[in-house]
Amino acid sequence: MSEQIQHPEKILVLAGPTASGKSTITEALLKTFSNLHNFDSYTTRSRRTPDENDYAGYLTVEEFLELQRQWFFVEVSKRGDVFYWTWQPTHRNTLMQLDANWLESLYEIYKKTNTQIFTVLLNISSGIALQRACIRAIKQWKQFTPDFMFEIMSRVALDRDDMQRIMAWWYSDLQIDLNSEKLTLELENDFDAGKRLVIQTFNAWALNQITNFLNR
Repeated sequence: MSEQIQHPEKILVLAGPTASGKSTITEALLKTFSNLHNFDSYTTRSRRTPDENDYAGYLTVEEFLELQRQWFFVEVSKRGDVFYWTWQPTHRNTLMQLDANWLESLYEIYKKTNTQIFTVLLNISSGIALQRACIRAIKQWKQFTPDFMFEIMSRVALDRDDMQRIMAWWYSDLQIDLNSEKLTLELENDFDAGKRLVIQTFNAWALNQITNFLNR
């Protein structure tokens, strides 16, 4: 079990909009770096499938509101009637997935501490994010209802996506372009093979720099 401390020494952040590949890359990084601890996020929405484990916890709105009165969260967002949130990390080397518009909050929290932050921006356009989110809904979740599509469209709305990229530009140490048409086609034809291509694209750019960050 990872040692818990007041402030982490290092935080590796994957920042990007919906369908940019954060979950896929997180799985790969945790297999590659044994000294990284995944920092969990929670939600009040129900599981899309019985075996879904995208979040560490699926709580009720009442449970969330009670926790919010007692604890500090780095990131809190609400989409419709559903809350999503991330706790303040307490492990020595922490891996976090964040929407890019929460980066400023994260840096503000740790600017007076010795915590080092390394941010990787997963750069993807709104149109491609929407296309890949639809592919994921069909291939992985087997869902394509009007309500579900409205949720997806709201999460990759053009103005929000553009705002995220502008915000992340100021904070990112490394930017990975995941706008490849080949990548989208691979996800559509063979979803698992497409996820492997996401990891290969990321690895080609980032692994060496992440290794240097964790070891310095």
